Amino acid sequence: MAKYQDLTPRDRMTGYSILAIGCVALIAAALLVGKEHPLWFVGVALAVLAALVVWHTRTFGYRCPSCGAQFEVSVLRNFLAPNLAETKFLTCPVCKRKDWAKVVAKRG
Repeated sequence: MAKYQDLTPRDRMTGYSILAIGCVALIAAALLVGKEHPLWFVGVALAVLAALVVWHTRTFGYRCPSCGAQFEVSVLRNFLAPNLAETKFLTCPVCKRKDWAKVVAKRG
């Protein structure tokens, strides 16, 4: 079972850096193939988005603000749930409340 920890400045910097790399990849794909091969661009965009969501799902978990339970979500739930920078609107698997769960880093 994974252990969880509040986000550190290093966790935040890593997350923002990976997001920036994904954005640069999308911009590069748009400039290189976007006009001439729009389907290629869509494919690259979907691949980059999928890679970012899978990475985020494997790297982070969530803490319920109501009961304090720490939990993980599926890749699909991670992609579909509304989010802010360090929270995501999720249903806690323990207390079943819908609330803005805090993002926590998986350790171990």
